[in-house]
Amino acid sequence: MTATPVKSESPHQWNHQRLYPLLLATVICVLIVCGTVTYQSIQRIRINSDLVAQTHENLRVLDRLESSIKDADSSQRGYIITGSTEYLEPFHNAAESINHFMQELEQRTDGDDQRQKGLETLKLLIRQKMDEMRLTITLSRESMSIAAENVLKNDTGKQFKNEIREQLTSIRSSHDRFLGERVAASDQAYIAALLTALTSTIVGLSLVAAVFWTVQDSRKKMEAATAVLFTERKRLQVTFASIGDGVVRDLTSAKKSQDEVSELASRLSEMDR
Repeated sequence: MTATPVKSESPHQWNHQRLYPLLLATVICVLIVCGTVTYQSIQRIRINSDLVAQTHENLRVLDRLESSIKDADSSQRGYIITGSTEYLEPFHNAAESINHFMQELEQRTDGDDQRQKGLETLKLLIRQKMDEMRLTITLSRESMSIAAENVLKNDTGKQFKNEIREQLTSIRSSHDRFLGERVAASDQAYIAALLTALTSTIVGLSLVAAVFWTVQDSRKKMEAATAVLFTERKRLQVTFASIGDGVVRDLTSAKKSQDEVSELASRLSEMDR
């Protein structure tokens, strides 16, 4: 019986054995990169969201500050025109609110030199305007209404008011630009996170498909190997059966020859007698 030669691994099989680990390492690297980019994008979205919320709060404080300045101006004019002291309490309350809101804005923009510079300019203008209002109230209280009215008619107070309005508009514009930049950055981070998540999903599905294909390919190879083993087993069974039949025939033939030799020897012995 001729022995079946052992087949060596083909170059195609050897290339596949090297390709599978390389593909797996590539997929793992891609997933790690996608996960890192997604995490960083989510962090940027969170940071930008916090900054946007802080900017909106700054704008609300600016609105309250401007409203308090208007209240102080209305109370001052009401007192000078009517001489009623009931306007003084709203004026003092508005002055306290102005100080409170300015301090809050300074705290909220601490570390931002550009915004701090704008607030310093606004603070100086408000102080000058408040000094002008306090002067007119003092003059009116001391029965110097004409002098107080002259101060009101002076363009200095109006100029302070216009400059305060312009400075508030400038600060709001700065905040609006910052909001636009943060919203754009959040959109970019969202798109990056979306793309990386989509890439991770595609890579993950590709990995599942590759694993499924590998399992199916291994199953087919196992079935083919099982079929080969089954065929070889049948062939060996047939071979062993043939060998057994040959041995039986040889033994039977040898026994028959032995009987013939014994019979011939018996005849020769009888002839010698």
